[in-house]
Amino acid sequence: MNLGKYVKTGMLIFAVYIYIFNPPVKGLPNLIWLLLPIVWGYLLYYSLVGKLLYLFKNEIILVILITLFTLLRDIDWTNGTSSKNFLYINGTLLIEAIPFAFFIVDICSRRLKLPDKASHEERLINIILWTCFFAALITVMLLVNPSLNNVMNNKILAASEYQQNNLLRGFGFASTLFYSYGLVQGTAAAIILLKMSEGRKHFVIYFITLVLLLISIMVNARIGMVPVIVMGFYLIFVRKKIKMFLYASGILGVMLVVFLSSDFAEKYQKIIEWGFGFFTQTLGFVSGGKSKTGPDTFGVLGNMVVLPDNALDWIVGSGADLFLHGQTSGTVTHSDIGFIRQLYYGGIVYLTLLMTLVTIMAVRLYNLKKHRWFFVLFVFTVIAANVKSNFINNHSAFRLFLLIYMGFIYYSFLERTEKQPRAIKY
Repeated sequence: MNLGKYVKTGMLIFAVYIYIFNPPVKGLPNLIWLLLPIVWGYLLYYSLVGKLLYLFKNEIILVILITLFTLLRDIDWTNGTSSKNFLYINGTLLIEAIPFAFFIVDICSRRLKLPDKASHEERLINIILWTCFFAALITVMLLVNPSLNNVMNNKILAASEYQQNNLLRGFGFASTLFYSYGLVQGTAAAIILLKMSEGRKHFVIYFITLVLLLISIMVNARIGMVPVIVMGFYLIFVRKKIKMFLYASGILGVMLVVFLSSDFAEKYQKIIEWGFGFFTQTLGFVSGGKSKTGPDTFGVLGNMVVLPDNALDWIVGSGADLFLHGQTSGTVTHSDIGFIRQLYYGGIVYLTLLMTLVTIMAVRLYNLKKHRWFFVLFVFTVIAANVKSNFINNHSAFRLFLLIYMGFIYYSFLERTEKQPRAIKY
């Protein structure tokens, strides 16, 4: 047994965990910043900066323009209450997320040897799935051990007061547990469904992982079910995997009935009601009724549509972030909706820049015919998640999408250049 390759794989999983989840540990700086010197040193040592700029120049130029716009927008914000929130999330997307993602995808092609005979894409996806599996395992451990979760939220993580006092959600060793963590786990669950549809090999392992991922979604951020639902529709209507989907759904249904009939379920009744509120509220919204399991998410979102006050604000925005308290006054209300926050902050100009970035990424993914599944997952998840909150910025879920995106583009480039090694220079 080659112990070295397992050690390297473990180190890479650690790096991927930090890159994706970036848990805010008390007493420590941003963990991604601690690894950035290694990332940039690697890129410079292997002369990868030119390749990065060559392959992703349009995306990088757009992120630079978005960052410059937010810089100018915040300079004009003169009332002293701006937290520079948009400037920070866009600037760090440029200097943190993009180089770190390219570092990981190159490591997977240059250094990673597990599993044997796998393609670069398979190795990248497997590393991501292992990372999300460990995150889900931590979530389940914290869920069944409230005292350990109390230590995590009060002693280890730099958690908000809301997270510390919330008994229904917020179980995990990660940042933004109430939003992007669920989307990350939902994306991993969607990929698991895809793998299960491709054959029965490792079906039991995939199924156990799927269950853990679904639990980690339902006790943290129900928006994470969006990628799962998107993949379900894709498998049924595009790949015609109806039997597999019914088979997996049947097993999950039986397990759910057994679980809900147990004493264990009674102990977690409120958490279960909150988690399944996603489905009852969605059904209520579609049927025109209202959910009886808690606040109506769709109704709340409908009350958060806040539009700019004048023509100038429509064009370049007001500079205010509707999500942050103290950024607005008078009759302007708080809003979570990503499209509304982006429009109100930077107007049509800012929203257009963001949508141009997403469009370029979507078009490039569509052109990768063997990865059309990710094109579908990317487009519909971005739309839904950007309704729920500001999705297009440097947080866990967008970093994961960026990682897979850059990996698929890079590996496609490597395949072409291996066939024509002198055809392209950079």
